[in-house]
Amino acid sequence: MPVSDQAPLSQNDNDNETDNDNESDTTLKLFDGVIESPDLKWYPCKKVDDKTRASKVKCAKLTVPLDYKNPGNGLKATIPIVKYLAAKGVPYKGSILFNPGGPGALGTESAYDISQTEQMASNITGPGWDILGFDPRGIGYSTPHANCTLTDTNSDIEKRDTSRIRRFKNSTLENDKVFGLYLPRDPTQFTDEKMEMVESGAASCATSENQAARYMNTPVVATDMLSIAKALAREKGKSDADAEIKLNYYGMSYGTILGQYFASLYPANVGRFVLDAVADAEQWISNDDDTESIKHADEAFSRFFPLCFKAGPKRCTFAEGAKSTSDLINRFNNMTIKLNAREYEATKSPAASIVERVLNDFYSKIFMSLYAPHNWWQLADWLVKVEELITPKNPANWPLAEVLGAWDNVTAPAEETEEDSSHGDVAHIPADVHAHIPFQPGWGGLEQVKCSDSRNISGSVISPQEEERWYKTSRLAGSSGLSAKVTCIKWQVRPAWEWYGPIGGSTATPILFVGNHLDPVTPFESAERAAKLFKGAQTVYVDEIGHTVLGTSNTCAMKHAQAYFQDGTLPGPDTRCKPERQPFEL
Repeated sequence: MPVSDQAPLSQNDNDNETDNDNESDTTLKLFDGVIESPDLKWYPCKKVDDKTRASKVKCAKLTVPLDYKNPGNGLKATIPIVKYLAAKGVPYKGSILFNPGGPGALGTESAYDISQTEQMASNITGPGWDILGFDPRGIGYSTPHANCTLTDTNSDIEKRDTSRIRRFKNSTLENDKVFGLYLPRDPTQFTDEKMEMVESGAASCATSENQAARYMNTPVVATDMLSIAKALAREKGKSDADAEIKLNYYGMSYGTILGQYFASLYPANVGRFVLDAVADAEQWISNDDDTESIKHADEAFSRFFPLCFKAGPKRCTFAEGAKSTSDLINRFNNMTIKLNAREYEATKSPAASIVERVLNDFYSKIFMSLYAPHNWWQLADWLVKVEELITPKNPANWPLAEVLGAWDNVTAPAEETEEDSSHGDVAHIPADVHAHIPFQPGWGGLEQVKCSDSRNISGSVISPQEEERWYKTSRLAGSSGLSAKVTCIKWQVRPAWEWYGPIGGSTATPILFVGNHLDPVTPFESAERAAKLFKGAQTVYVDEIGHTVLGTSNTCAMKHAQAYFQDGTLPGPDTRCKPERQPFEL
């Protein structure tokens, strides 16, 4: 039967019908043959894969108003959804919607990657639940697509004004140290280039054909979640006007912003909400000085060195030859002293651009590793490789392509498991996925959502004092954090539906907020603040390094989340979970 003529599957949530055509065409996209509808009509997910996966996931495309403030204009958006079916043989509980973060992470591909959904079902939700992942507006398989393209012609170098990131002052060896680690500041030329990219992207998003841009901010996506909840209710024979409609939800990172928006806009429709790695929604809206979000990044990285030394060279290759933690720190500092790009820039050395690129890549990889410290074996191997590659005194002799590609050439140790290598904010996506995604997450997704959510700060000026606060808060992440704000200063598109709170309220069901102590981007303090805004909410403090409880696999925290999803049991006040498996432990 032609794919386009195929009838939808039964609406039975535990329907395990398979589709053999899934095995025959290597060019199929995930939603090929899935017909959009204002109701949930489930089809086989059309993509090459094994029959086991085909029996566990189904796909649908839900049509919703493009503009919820003007639904009568007839314009529609399409929200793609992948459903991971609840296992048979246990009492069926219903559906849990989830968002894996971003903004811009693909909930569809995360749900389709059943290793991720099985981990979520086992560790967070417990049995009996369908788990639904969706792509937010403008991203992935949703339509219309966001369309922001960076090109050289978009960049107007002459538009350098007082909002441009300035030169950091007082950049010396001691001023650039934190926890004993020497972390040199970004060179001026590189920050200028970032500003040019920001201007290019903002101009592109404002001038290109971009139907999604004004309709993809978080209030709209939260309302899409309500539309999904109503469609699920209709699927069960209920009226979508029923006040008893409740959405169950698991949100990670940006997904916690989305959860707080939904709970503030639609408190009567809040079912069981677990928000993991909590971002500060009030700060997200004001966008005035979000240094708090990265306050623990440098401390989290500092833990690498004693843990590496304790593990020894068999588990942490960077510990080879070290007799103390100080030896490891000195070894690291001997690398970063070579990456002081400002010295090369000051002398107008032709090697400056090489050092700048390596420094940027260096910080990017280190910061990325803080999301999943159980994979710090990879960070250790990478540091050893980079150290060797930048041995020549003259950076012009560094093999730049090898240095920048070193991370991708690190292989897991034999004892590393599938579970160990899949942690992180954005769920692991199979290597063949991106070729089939209409709009891939990347530049434009985060910016279009974040800048549309926040109050209009166009034309604001970054003061030297604010700039210094960012850097002092985190040597690793201060510059990139500040550049995200600069993006919104340059942003030109405003949303059709502007909503700036208030965040909080009395929800139909209390919310559970969970977070790790040394989370590099969402500190536990944000969870504490959020819980105070929602009546009856509780928190779980997890004394771990890394991003999201699911990422750290802390069994204490996961038991609390699972107890809540299974029977509504909330932990008591001031619930705390001790650290469990540490990085480098098998």
